Amino acid sequence: MDMIKTEEIIYSNEDKVEMDPPFKETSILEQLGKIIDSASIVVDVEVPRNKYRPVNTVKTDDGDEIIMSVIQAEKMKELILKVPVKYRLYTLKRVQTTAGLSNLLQYVSVK
Repeated sequence: MDMIKTEEIIYSNEDKVEMDPPFKETSILEQLGKIIDSASIVVDVEVPRNKYRPVNTVKTDDGDEIIMSVIQAEKMKELILKVPVKYRLYTLKRVQTTAGLSNLLQYVSVK
């Protein structure tokens, strides 16, 4: 049996570890954070308005850019982080698509 040592954990070649493939685009959760953070920069930094534009879009794995407000981004991030950890990866995969993100955006826009 061949053994592989990785970061002090030993795996055999017979142990197949299934890992999810990475997203095509940056994680929606990270993109939401950029929208939220970029809005706060305008308040804290003396930058002429015409030289700085806050981030207001996220790009899905389908290649679509969706525009949203800071309030929508905050609500979406809050909802995603409230999902129990064992369901969070599934949720992130869903909102990484245009259809899933649009559904969540519609939900937070009503609330």
